[in-house]
Amino acid sequence: MFKTISELSFKDKGKYGQKASALGELKSNGFKVPEGFAISNEVFMEYMRYNKIPFSLEECLARSEEMSEKIINGKFPIGIENKVKELVNNINKNKLNTKYVVRSSASCEDNKEHSMAGMFSSFIDLNSFKDILRFIKKCYASAFNDKVVAYVINNNLDIESLKMGVVVQEFIIGEYSGVNFSVDTIDMKEDYMHINVAKGICDGFVSGKTDSNFFSIYKKDGSIVESKVQDNHKTISLENIKKLYEITLNIEKFMKQKVDIEWTINKNIIYILQTRPITTFKIREFPISWCKTGDDNYTWYCENNEPLFPLMNEISKREVQALNKDAYDVGDESRYMDFIIQNGYSYYRNMEMLNNEERQKKFRAQLNQITKEEKNIFQDIIFPSLFEMANELDSYVEEDKSQESVSDFLEKSLKYMEFTSENHLKSTYACEYVKEFEIYCKYIIKELSQQDFYDLVFNKSFLTKEREYYMLMAEFINSNNKIKSLFEKTRYNEIIYEHLKTIPDAGKFLKVMNDYIKDYGTTHLECDIISSFIEPTIMEKPARVLKYIKGFIGIEQKVYFDSIKKSQENKERVKTLFLKKLDKAKGEEFLIKLKLAEISYLSRDNHHYYFERKSNAYLSLAITAASEILKNNKIINKKEDIYFLKFDEIKKGLLYNSDFISLVEERKAEYEN
Repeated sequence: MFKTISELSFKDKGKYGQKASALGELKSNGFKVPEGFAISNEVFMEYMRYNKIPFSLEECLARSEEMSEKIINGKFPIGIENKVKELVNNINKNKLNTKYVVRSSASCEDNKEHSMAGMFSSFIDLNSFKDILRFIKKCYASAFNDKVVAYVINNNLDIESLKMGVVVQEFIIGEYSGVNFSVDTIDMKEDYMHINVAKGICDGFVSGKTDSNFFSIYKKDGSIVESKVQDNHKTISLENIKKLYEITLNIEKFMKQKVDIEWTINKNIIYILQTRPITTFKIREFPISWCKTGDDNYTWYCENNEPLFPLMNEISKREVQALNKDAYDVGDESRYMDFIIQNGYSYYRNMEMLNNEERQKKFRAQLNQITKEEKNIFQDIIFPSLFEMANELDSYVEEDKSQESVSDFLEKSLKYMEFTSENHLKSTYACEYVKEFEIYCKYIIKELSQQDFYDLVFNKSFLTKEREYYMLMAEFINSNNKIKSLFEKTRYNEIIYEHLKTIPDAGKFLKVMNDYIKDYGTTHLECDIISSFIEPTIMEKPARVLKYIKGFIGIEQKVYFDSIKKSQENKERVKTLFLKKLDKAKGEEFLIKLKLAEISYLSRDNHHYYFERKSNAYLSLAITAASEILKNNKIINKKEDIYFLKFDEIKKGLLYNSDFISLVEERKAEYEN
């Protein structure tokens, strides 16, 4: 449960955290690290049990402030307190006026996947054993601040990752301090390192309170290629810059990864305060292998800022193929593209469509024929198949999922995405009839206003009804000071959502929100864009809805609903005006055209709902379901590892329990390099 820095190694990171174990490895391998000790996360758990503080994700979300307060005001078991005192006395043995530092070393920080730099608290310049105990508690409490808890939720981390180890060391009062990056993280150059130097202790640089000097070093020979020294600002000697260069190079080599390092200099001795992996470095330059002769003569555009995982590359490729089919069907050359994947990056360029005018004419003729038949291309031609597919997929969402059914769910979700992509452009033509109907109406009533016309064709769409949900929930917030205060004071929606569950007065709000989730849960809140992962649906991350509800706080519910009612009443008035001007036959013709215009007007919102917001939503749910099964069956180590597999491999894992752990690790290593 306790180890001195010298006793720690990487095998201890599970109990003591990456930060503590890295310091131990550095000290054991000749790097100068301040004396001290580490307290394992087992002590943290013992402290929580001793003070009867529940440790669960639900408690963290709903009662983070209360938990933090209990932690700060709690007591250590006497045995733990005595052990800490003994280890503190060992630090200051044969020393006068020793000062101390207490640093966090949580399970989830300073690792390859999640740096979490600055999220947890560390405390410097402490004078006594009592100070150390007090600030260990504060260190523990920092694991439950809103920023950390929201990060854990949004990155799908386990609550176990918040178990807190702590490092207690002698506080070195440096003459100069700083942070080094073993690579250039600005221009993404591996052959250069950056050294940042500030006068005084490192906290001054990290917090931004102290001006710093900057040195860019060419790693192959140690030469300074760029320096920025503040006017009238003393800095460390070139000899110490050279030492920092050598230390950084050696730590990068020893750690076998790109690192950033906090350090300080006291009496010409360089102390390493902490080191962590650099998680933001991405190689920007790599050779491109052209697919076809002549490809290098075109201008290609990069679709994504970072390399996509194998599963997302496959989804992107199939999506583009479907979009290309759609563009070809309507003869839209501007949307017709060539597409290649290089090292995980997606590139596209516009392609020539040899017969695009012929394709346009053919599609336009089909569209005119559909209109003549008093039909709408979205509502009457595309939507029936879409609705049938969505209903079938909804049944998969609701049922208990066997491995076979999840395999089917995955396949059918992919087909839904391809169907929406193959019909996306076609559906955008569904609202064209509104313009034709407006010309027809103004021929009958020349003085018809724009407002009257839009009220005439107005009908409630899926998105109108969604806004009504937002308005109702916002009204609950406006009418309750306690709930309104929670929304105003709390930054993170995940925290607000869980806090609402603890407020009795929020019952009605949560009921409306649950009704909303039933109706809109299998959609995304926004159009899903190509990224490393498919964004979760509303059903998977309901707290994200609060961002949109906030936009309606302050709007009077009565004003909003009165405007809808006024439009509906005006619709009837305007319709009556037209019917009075027309004979019976013309009136019947008008009503047929009006119905078609109403459908055409609705298709804009309904197309957005079924295409942009639902296109990849079922895929998100199917991939999540598959990842849970694969992890539970030990086919992959983590749920997110599914993104390193391809569709056929996922299906093999589901149907035949094929083991993909080694393959995933190989692909991860390739991605990281």
